[in-house]
Amino acid sequence: MKAREFQEKVEEKMVAIFGRDLVKTEFDSLKFDDLGHNHKSVYGPRIDVAVGPFNPRLPNHDVGIDDTEKMKQHPLTQKLFTEGNKGDTRGTVDSLWNDLSRCYLAVEVEFNGSSKHIMGGIINAVSSGSIGVVVGNKNTINKLKRISNYLLRLNDYGLVKTNNLGNLWVFEDIEFLDFLKSIIFFCKFWSLNIYA
Repeated sequence: MKAREFQEKVEEKMVAIFGRDLVKTEFDSLKFDDLGHNHKSVYGPRIDVAVGPFNPRLPNHDVGIDDTEKMKQHPLTQKLFTEGNKGDTRGTVDSLWNDLSRCYLAVEVEFNGSSKHIMGGIINAVSSGSIGVVVGNKNTINKLKRISNYLLRLNDYGLVKTNNLGNLWVFEDIEFLDFLKSIIFFCKFWSLNIYA
């Protein structure tokens, strides 16, 4: 499956879970950055699939405004922290949450590219999303896991502080689609009032 086709499948599943208004493809990560929204002067990656709520007041995070915080109780968040990547035990939702994010969930699809390109995708996901997900295929998943382990090790040593990197989840393509399918049913019962 090609990256674009996979991106469309992820978008379809996310819309089934969150609704059309909260799912954006090729999301401009600088959209809500009042201090650096000019792509000519600041690099601004486009996130393959971004899920809101979005943070329109990003520069005001120093006063405690995080529109994504209500998603800590969402079934997708809970399932990631209990079952994602075999029950990863890096920490709690609160300790790993990126409260300076531009969106609730940032998904980057890495089906090809150099190690440096993939490392950039990882950093884009964890810095743009409260939760960052990077998805590889059979050709890139081992490289993706090695790079993420390297970055997490640098973070543990205090050498890199990119959002503490704890909000990163790595999946293989089929595994991620299965993960999304498994929670669509439970999300139908999640209160839609939480998004208001």
